[in-house]
Amino acid sequence: MSRRRDILAASGTLLVILVVLVLGFLRLGSPQRQRGITADQRRARDLYGIANDIHENHAFQLPERLEELKPERWGESLKDPVTGVSYEYHPKGGRAYELCATFSGEGLTLAEWDSREGEPMGRFQKHPGGRYCYQLDASQPLYY
Repeated sequence: MSRRRDILAASGTLLVILVVLVLGFLRLGSPQRQRGITADQRRARDLYGIANDIHENHAFQLPERLEELKPERWGESLKDPVTGVSYEYHPKGGRAYELCATFSGEGLTLAEWDSREGEPMGRFQKHPGGRYCYQLDASQPLYY
């Protein structure tokens, strides 16, 4: 009887562990999804560093090419962390420009975006999945 009870207890414990694991994967997503989220966060950080460099060092004369920038001083890169392809930069005339990247998935929800208002990287964390371009102006504060 004791052995049967031990087997039932072990089976029950194993079942609970499996249920918790499955619920965890459902809640957090697969490891591949988590890698995509991490890469998107890196892309947002890179784009913020690029924009910050433009706003601090090129506000009156936009660079012609992305390679003229030096965002690496903040640890950012001019290239996508997964593909190694350069981010897109397009001067639009005056002090307007756009920065583009291809994201793995959708960024912050509207509620999450609202709760982060005022954070410098906030605008770069809001994006759809796929290729997306941020419309920016070096004469405007980066925070809005």
